[in-house]
Amino acid sequence: MRTQRPDVEDARNLFVLLRNAHVLLERQLGEVVARIILADATTHHEGGGATRRAVSGLEAWDRSRRTAGNLVGDAGRWDGDGEGGDGGAWVVNLTVVDVHLLRRLAVRPSSTALLAEYLLCTHPTVRRRMAVLEGSGLIDRSPSYRDSRMNTLTLSDTGREVVQMIERAMDGLLDVIGDDVPSEHWRALLQDLDTLSR
Repeated sequence: MRTQRPDVEDARNLFVLLRNAHVLLERQLGEVVARIILADATTHHEGGGATRRAVSGLEAWDRSRRTAGNLVGDAGRWDGDGEGGDGGAWVVNLTVVDVHLLRRLAVRPSSTALLAEYLLCTHPTVRRRMAVLEGSGLIDRSPSYRDSRMNTLTLSDTGREVVQMIERAMDGLLDVIGDDVPSEHWRALLQDLDTLSR
């Protein structure tokens, strides 16, 4: 139990309360999606790489949380040993920024500039993460039909499976957080945060 908490009666503590909530929630989200495990969909290889599919269910996170290690610069690594003789698994290391980017692309195709605006990030930050996610086979890049000098970013089939796993994990996390926030307060909270972020 934390004993040092801001006084909620002092409106000026809005800033520290938002900061603390942000830090704690992103830490929890990062733990939930720190690693996603993609298993072989088939035993053959195409173009030198195994065909992969996302392991369904939250047990992927339960399994990954028992594995030591921190987030790394690459979006994934190949675990050639695998479990149960399945020939290996692709362990995807996602950052919290990756989670937001992938979820946004699940809603609509986008560009680096629009994603940077969406997350209030710099273009180089988004460009670096997009390169990592593309290298992991989670997103596809194609020339924009509006301007051939620009690229349109979309989720790959594997990326869509990963987003489904992310959202199931986020739902589970929200169920836990929801124990402390009455359901009727959620919509008002989201609307207030949207207003503050404009």
